Amino acid sequence: MKDAKPAMEPKRNLFTLSLRLMALQGMARPSNRILRMISFVWKYWMLYTALHFVMICLLAVLIGDNPYYLNLETCSGMFSGMSMVYRHFVLAFNRKEVLRLVARINALVEEIVDVYGVKTILPWENLCYGIMIFSTCIVTFTTIPAYAYSYYVFYTTGEVTAPYEVYMPFERDEHHIHHVVIFQFLSFIDQAMTLVVSNTFIGTIVVIVSEITKIIAARYEMIRKKTVDTLKDTIRWHSEVIMIVEDTNALLGSVIMMDCLLSIVHISVSGYLLVKVGIENGTNLHKYVFLNLLCVTIPSYFCLCGHVIALGRDRLRQAVYQNEWYDLNPHDKKLIILPSWMADKGLALHFKRAVEFNLPTYLAIIKQSYSFIAMLQLMDS
Repeated sequence: MKDAKPAMEPKRNLFTLSLRLMALQGMARPSNRILRMISFVWKYWMLYTALHFVMICLLAVLIGDNPYYLNLETCSGMFSGMSMVYRHFVLAFNRKEVLRLVARINALVEEIVDVYGVKTILPWENLCYGIMIFSTCIVTFTTIPAYAYSYYVFYTTGEVTAPYEVYMPFERDEHHIHHVVIFQFLSFIDQAMTLVVSNTFIGTIVVIVSEITKIIAARYEMIRKKTVDTLKDTIRWHSEVIMIVEDTNALLGSVIMMDCLLSIVHISVSGYLLVKVGIENGTNLHKYVFLNLLCVTIPSYFCLCGHVIALGRDRLRQAVYQNEWYDLNPHDKKLIILPSWMADKGLALHFKRAVEFNLPTYLAIIKQSYSFIAMLQLMDS
């Protein structure tokens, strides 16, 4: 069965960047047969290197003779690899749902453009590109310097600073450093690309939802006797935004939940390594500083996205009553009841409505991680 595609090509597709990144990672299916074959090979090579990374980490913990702090770092890396592999599988095997969601959002954006013009969404595109650049910089400036310096130390002084280094399928010899670095780069690249792809995709959704809620709120506030004819379209846009957010939760809610749970492990381990090993012993301090920054930053992204959507919900809740509804005729007053009911629900990133992802949730993650760091220090003493 062919992938689901929109009935007609949208005039303006804000997901062009996200879809290109997915194609680069092998998640999309090109129309050309040769490109399809290359995409197939690339996709499964990426999955192989990611799973290989997890297995290497597992072997390093079970049969390795590394110091305890390297084993802790290995466990954290293994969980991180599992998280990124799960993200990859969710996006790759739900490709049709991704395309349906993109088509639905593009249809709503085209309606906005028809009413307000193309200039309205030009800043949205800049924000989407900014999110991609931000995600790329986070991965680049926190991960690459730490591990690049680790390789340099290992091959110049012989100090083991990367716990899975000794289990590479090449000789641990200075003449084979280029083999090791290339293989490790391919092991990390899928995780880095998955992080950038998923962050760019959900960031694009959040940008569009946030900007459309501002437009809807402004339309609610401008309701008068002379402008009441726009109320039905505004309510329909409001309902469509709620459905878009719910579809996003159904597609990515489990991904965000897994990241939040594993982030507690990552922050706890990286924080303990930074305090106990990096600061007290002076071992690999540079690496653990970067590692802790990365672990603290990753869950903040999704929680910040959820907070932005929640702000839109609060904005709509207030805007419904900031108009001259009392001057409308009885029939039009009844129409106001629906948006006032809709404004109290729907717009939130959540997992099965059990956990809502916002800044209070992020603070709870940090608080719980600090408790685990204190417990690890107490057990060590």
